[in-house]
Amino acid sequence: MRRINDALGAQGQSLNNYLGQQKTYNDRGVPKTVTLTLSGILAGAHLRGPFGVANLLLKNEVSQDEFGTSILRYVEEYGGYNVSPVDFS
Repeated sequence: MRRINDALGAQGQSLNNYLGQQKTYNDRGVPKTVTLTLSGILAGAHLRGPFGVANLLLKNEVSQDEFGTSILRYVEEYGGYNVSPVDFS
């Protein structure tokens, strides 16, 4: 999580600026809207790394893994779990 915040901080931002925002992506032809949560963002970092998450938040770049899985699909599937930054300190 520190690497995500470092990348965001270099642009004067933090995770708190993005939590609760919504992003839309296309999942096999079906548009889906996802609410950004801490657990979802952490899952996205697992799929695409901290800089993949930073690019999603800062530049709205929706990256995919080598199998075509969107970072936002992970954000959606694993979003909403009860985690806090304290869990990672």
